[in-house]
Amino acid sequence: MRRIVTVLWAVLLLACAEAGAAERSRPPGAPATDPVIYAAPTTRDGIGRIMAPVWLNGQGPFLFIVDTGANRTVLAPETARALGIDANGAARAVVHGVTGSESAPLARVRELRVGRIVRRDVEMPVVSSRIHAAADGMLGADNLAGTRLTVDFRRNRIDIAEAGPMPARARD
Repeated sequence: MRRIVTVLWAVLLLACAEAGAAERSRPPGAPATDPVIYAAPTTRDGIGRIMAPVWLNGQGPFLFIVDTGANRTVLAPETARALGIDANGAARAVVHGVTGSESAPLARVRELRVGRIVRRDVEMPVVSSRIHAAADGMLGADNLAGTRLTVDFRRNRIDIAEAGPMPARARD
């Protein structure tokens, strides 16, 4: 299992390096063609995971790990409590991860906002902090659907653009 995780990280890092090389090949002063709908400085947690500010029900920002390998966005129990969400007695879902599986209660958030990306009536498993360490939650593929994510590790920046054909500069 560790080998799979190592290979996935290597692929992600190579993809980011390739995207950075394409960006550097753009002539100075040439406008970007990506319809970026969210761009923000990002931070990394203690083990290098990318973090993004997320607003829930108009409150925040909460720092979420950006995990494109996760099918679902998850919420930390502490974040659910801060939002006044009581997931006790709620429906449950099984969450699968690299470290195993866990049955977790589902919480409903009226609004999830990352920049201009807004998702309404979002159902999220509330998972123990061992899954997401000290983060307030994890932003998964379910709430990144229809977007293209670019992480610039050198500049500590995350861009989320509307999905569509890949720009020519990224294909070169």
